[in-house]
Amino acid sequence: MSACPQHIEVLKTGVQKWNAWRDENPSLWPNLNGVDVAELLKPFQDQDGAIEGINFDRTHLQGAVFRKTKLHNARFNEAFLRHADFSGAEIYHGQFEGVKAEAATFVGAQLETCDFNSPFVEGKRIYASFVCANFTGANVLAANFTWAVLKSAVFSHANLSDSVMTNAAVEQTDFSDANLRGTKGLRLDDTYVARARFSADAKDPWSVLRREYTGPKFAFHLLLLIMFLLPKVFTIVRWQIVSGMQQNAILAAQQVSKSMSDMSSKGGLPPDVSAGIVTRIAEFKPCFARECERVPIWTLLLETRRPPAYLILGLALLVYNAARGLLTWRMGPLREEEERSGYTPPYKGPRLLDSYGWLMWPHRIMRGLLVVALSALAWHLYDALTAVVWLSPGTA
Repeated sequence: MSACPQHIEVLKTGVQKWNAWRDENPSLWPNLNGVDVAELLKPFQDQDGAIEGINFDRTHLQGAVFRKTKLHNARFNEAFLRHADFSGAEIYHGQFEGVKAEAATFVGAQLETCDFNSPFVEGKRIYASFVCANFTGANVLAANFTWAVLKSAVFSHANLSDSVMTNAAVEQTDFSDANLRGTKGLRLDDTYVARARFSADAKDPWSVLRREYTGPKFAFHLLLLIMFLLPKVFTIVRWQIVSGMQQNAILAAQQVSKSMSDMSSKGGLPPDVSAGIVTRIAEFKPCFARECERVPIWTLLLETRRPPAYLILGLALLVYNAARGLLTWRMGPLREEEERSGYTPPYKGPRLLDSYGWLMWPHRIMRGLLVVALSALAWHLYDALTAVVWLSPGTA
């Protein structure tokens, strides 16, 4: 749909008259498709070469040209900007809420403190769409992309410092060589991030998991996991050995008792002597105590026979280390895939093990139980260091 000549003529009268005309016709959606707006606005620039406060809300600007235009406080809310060209433009405090800017070009543009978010109006969200838009080399400082649709957009070599990207859709988005330091709310999702620069303490889910469970911390978590598992393994082995010895002792006692009975029946031993020996053998317990009871080994591992606090602590440590083991096991292959392809794993995907969003749940469980784990460690260290041993003088 080509531009409307009448609307072009109104724009030629200047920013103030254009804005006044827009206020008088609030229900009208002007049509400036394909117009070289930058050229038309040149006569109305201020002494700094800027256009101040122009209103392009709900305007058809598909294929329009704003190349190297300097705009202050310009409004493009819910405008149609498909294939519009903002290359080299300087836009400060611009409002692009709910725009449709598919395949728009912002190459090398200066876009400071602009709103590109998706507002919630009258019970529904109006999505700002930048699908396949090109922001290569743009300076997008402190911008707001909340709920914006950025699928397959290109931000290569762009500066997105301190921008807000909460709930922004970034599937197949290209952030290669981009500066993402200080970016808030970003959730990478099958996103190209080769050589992108993140803050050392980036809070996005993938960066958190990548930092906590791969690289140098992988060995640390693996060591802690081994330290937790080894005592449990030794406990199981020890009680298995004890159980085997007890079973052998029971069988030996039964064999001796049978032999005594056979000898007595054949006259080899007096009946009263044989009966006494058999009675004593019957009193023999495999635990070498007067009373014994059968106990599954798992109850010893969880210390269920001790006060309830021990059971709760044992279960908490088991869950904590199971979560840590799962994260350590899965994050290695996912990071390797990212390093080879440059793409992060999808947040959610058709194959659970190929995505990383679900790993945030064991991570949160681990974070929640960290205090319990540290308390248990301090408790065991205290017990170990305060244990008393007897030494002869001069031994130590």
